[in-house]
Amino acid sequence: MTFIVYVDDPAILDEARERSTALCEKHCARLVLVDATEDKDLSPGERKSRAHAQVVPGVPTVLFWAGRESVRDPNFIPLNELADSLVLDSSRGSGDLSALRELIAFFAQSKRFKVQDLAYLRLRPWKEMIATFFDDPKFAGDLGGIEKVMITAGSPAEQYYLLGWLASRLGWKPGAVETELRSHGKPRRIYEVALSSKSSTYRAVLQNENDLVVCLTVEGANAREQHCETLRDLSIIALVERAILAPQTTDVYRATIEAIGAILAHPA
Repeated sequence: MTFIVYVDDPAILDEARERSTALCEKHCARLVLVDATEDKDLSPGERKSRAHAQVVPGVPTVLFWAGRESVRDPNFIPLNELADSLVLDSSRGSGDLSALRELIAFFAQSKRFKVQDLAYLRLRPWKEMIATFFDDPKFAGDLGGIEKVMITAGSPAEQYYLLGWLASRLGWKPGAVETELRSHGKPRRIYEVALSSKSSTYRAVLQNENDLVVCLTVEGANAREQHCETLRDLSIIALVERAILAPQTTDVYRATIEAIGAILAHPA
């Protein structure tokens, strides 16, 4: 495997080099570090040519995009042309929805392209916890009756990915469910998720950020005692490793992206 890493931020350059080197050593991959903090006068075509000269032919090539911008960066498309798959984190950069909007547009034009977004992958523990609410057959019937969703997070990418995942799994149409997205806390962190039906509210709250303890409660007709679990949070290196080893972009991710696009196209 060839692992191309694009970095344009001096603040993360050393960390990106160190972690990428460790990952490549573990998986016997060739690291091609595209350091855009140097040689700033290079054209996108010249950067692509230099990277291409180091790509190992006949093996998969992964581009890990750690740039502050994505599609708007003139180096993005040329370097993507060298890769079989793209890994990025839409929670980086400006902290607004621009990166996610750009990714949705790019994905729509490149449906065969393998895309992995760390902002989506880091939600897996939360999705598993939400699913546990409805493991009990007594509560499963409430899934189809959810009327409101509230998500508190430190960055919008995670909010919309979680909302899009719920919408795609439950078949929600834009505007069919009331949504409340609250901004709070550190970027790339979910703090609270609440799903409300006519008779009950299912709530998961991060109680202890240092220990990553999440407490789950059900209020209303289906009330049950609170219980708390430790969130199985993944490090950035573990997320990247999972992303590059994933066999393909899943149908669930595709459906989530499509649901987000529909939500953004029809704001409440």
